[in-house]
Amino acid sequence: MRNAFDEIRGVFSNKSQAVTQIILLNVLVFAFLFFFRLIASFSDEGLSSYGQIIRWLELSAPIHDFVRKPWTIITYSFVHTGVFHILFNLIALYWFGTLLQDFIGVAKFKAIFFLGGILSGLLYLSLYNLLQYSDFSQIQPRLLGSSAAIYAVIFAAATLIPDYEFFFFQRFAVKLKYLAWAALLFSFLDLSSGLSHAGGALVGFGYVSLLRRGIDMAYPFQSFWGVFRRKPSVRTPEKSYASTRRMSSLFSEKSSFPDQDEVDAILDKISKSGYESLSKDEKHKLYLASQKKD
Repeated sequence: MRNAFDEIRGVFSNKSQAVTQIILLNVLVFAFLFFFRLIASFSDEGLSSYGQIIRWLELSAPIHDFVRKPWTIITYSFVHTGVFHILFNLIALYWFGTLLQDFIGVAKFKAIFFLGGILSGLLYLSLYNLLQYSDFSQIQPRLLGSSAAIYAVIFAAATLIPDYEFFFFQRFAVKLKYLAWAALLFSFLDLSSGLSHAGGALVGFGYVSLLRRGIDMAYPFQSFWGVFRRKPSVRTPEKSYASTRRMSSLFSEKSSFPDQDEVDAILDKISKSGYESLSKDEKHKLYLASQKKD
């Protein structure tokens, strides 16, 4: 048991494992709710308590409910009540999240996931309150699950590398852009799900499109949270030939990072010709850009 806790702590302390961290967080919340419901099922009072917990975590679209529980704009993305719901969501998050993180870096992947959940939730809330008295009033008043955030990840990847191919059964190759659109259209079999997913897809598309123009949608949030980050202590290095050589090496490594114009040119080339069309030097530059701190 202690080893399991050490492994979980190790995952959350490793900044490069953003996809695994989000998956693990969803699994932990699901496990807590599952066992709580199992225990609570032995009494009516217990089931009532379980229902109350769900209501305090889910996104409730009626505006009078939301203003009393504003934190649900974040928490709803981590709550699943069905096994298949969380299973399919986390498989999709692993596939597309890992792909996107490799191309765009950890910080921007996190930004896309969280902005996808938050902005699509706000869009859904707005649509519900605007349409509740129209013919589209059938949309559900509550949202649960990370689907919208995952669609933001999927469409960010599809916008970044639309011609990237997935191979199914080692025979059929499907381009990412077709896979993304097919999944979105299929989700409209349920209007509420479709609207929520479309909001996430719009965020993912918008994020990458603006990023290519030098605009990072997440910059205001990152700047805000940066105020609360602990500043690293500064040490004065001892004067020695070895330390001077190390500093020179660090300076050279830092200067090797490609600038934004180079990254944009590489991403455009990927969009037109695919990842395999990149030279070894271009792949290296893209890797360096993905590791660069935002």
